[in-house]
Amino acid sequence: MKRKTTAAIGIVLLCAIGAASQIPYGGGGGNGMASVSASNALIAAAPSQSPSKRLTESIIQQAIDRTVQAGGGDVTIPAGKYYVEKTIVVKPSVTLRLNSGATLIPVRNVNVIELRSNSAVSGGVIYAYGNENFDKSAVYLDGSEGFSGTLKSASISDLKIIGPPGRGNGLFFYAAKEDDHVSWVQVTNLNITGFEKSIHLKTEAVREPDKIWINGNNFSQIQIKDSTYGIYIDGHRDLPYEISGNQFTNVQIQTNDNMKQAIYVKGTKNIFQAMIWDYHRGTVAVRFDEDSYRNQIQSNVSSRDPAYQDFGRNNLNLSPEDN
Repeated sequence: MKRKTTAAIGIVLLCAIGAASQIPYGGGGGNGMASVSASNALIAAAPSQSPSKRLTESIIQQAIDRTVQAGGGDVTIPAGKYYVEKTIVVKPSVTLRLNSGATLIPVRNVNVIELRSNSAVSGGVIYAYGNENFDKSAVYLDGSEGFSGTLKSASISDLKIIGPPGRGNGLFFYAAKEDDHVSWVQVTNLNITGFEKSIHLKTEAVREPDKIWINGNNFSQIQIKDSTYGIYIDGHRDLPYEISGNQFTNVQIQTNDNMKQAIYVKGTKNIFQAMIWDYHRGTVAVRFDEDSYRNQIQSNVSSRDPAYQDFGRNNLNLSPEDN
């Protein structure tokens, strides 16, 4: 193991098997050299001993880029505040692991993290609350990446995400044209506070020959509060721009006076298992749009409750009061 320290940061690399190569690391204006294995490198960008230098996303992006050059692996970020001016792009074959004390703070109106296919992010905090101009997304997936299958999917886990009330998205999955798609993404153990939409899935209304979709993604152990919309699915019940077969399990949604709808669905065959708290104060707990078909929900909200609105076809409510 080798350790080099610059004025702003240090970098530690634990290398597995594979031939090592020398690559420069210029994170804090220094010109240190570090040995990186050609396979399965673990990189940790560490804060400087000097508090005068503010850490930015650039050191994280540099570590990701060097890991890609070395063949992929884990990028581990220790505790500290990292100010984000440009989107952190997690590239294929890289897992970004944030220490529980690591906080990403966007200081510009940018997506904080963008995942590419066959990548992952885990741990840490994304804190956009103090950015009054923020209307982007904490974590963004673009369907042009073609997320699907085993080696082109993605994973998001163990994140705390805090945003300005009424602005931007916590998670945003987006498909816009041609054959864009987001499928088989695993999302686990997220705590999302604030934003306009905590979880937002959207397909644009395209015409054939374009066929786009956001299908077959799994969301589990999700806590949502203080957003305008909790889970917002904005698609279509069929191709050419469907949103279908996504599963949301072990979901807790805390409503407040500012939340308009806890769950909104325009799509087909999506499954929800959720507890929706205090919706009786005026929030629409569940709304199935006219363009919804054969979705299924198990929650504490009966189909006879005024807070439950179903304008679609053949949607199924499995509330205990309905059975």
